[in-house]
Amino acid sequence: MLKQTHLFAGTVLVEGFLLYNNLDLENVVHPRVFAENAPAIGAAMIGSIFPDIDIKISGLSHRTLTHWPLLYGFGILAAKWSSDKIVMMFCLGCLMHIFLDAFTKRGVPVFHPFGKKYGVKLVRVGGISEMFFCLVIFIAALGLWQFWH
Repeated sequence: MLKQTHLFAGTVLVEGFLLYNNLDLENVVHPRVFAENAPAIGAAMIGSIFPDIDIKISGLSHRTLTHWPLLYGFGILAAKWSSDKIVMMFCLGCLMHIFLDAFTKRGVPVFHPFGKKYGVKLVRVGGISEMFFCLVIFIAALGLWQFWH
């Protein structure tokens, strides 16, 4: 998926975070509420694009270690154990990224970071199918928002 698609999905994740914490946009702009939640919101957005850092690391193939879901699953368990909202949101953002990449023709590693890649293989990166996928995410986000409110 393209960076824009991952950031869009990260925004949807942030909306879910806000709804889960009974916050809406009017509350978030309050300085105290913003100060409390901005680090977690930022962590989710950074996490939504972080796995693609492997493109910038020489010697590391794309969609290997940084796209291994188990890595972030352990991060979520550690964050849950320590009640660290920032690490939790970062890992959830990374998992959202990996979930989206699992729909591409290239897939993602599931059992071993350098092993076979699995996926649904429905979306061609940058193609019309990716734009359609964004539309589906948007509709799902609207449904989540309607359900919660």
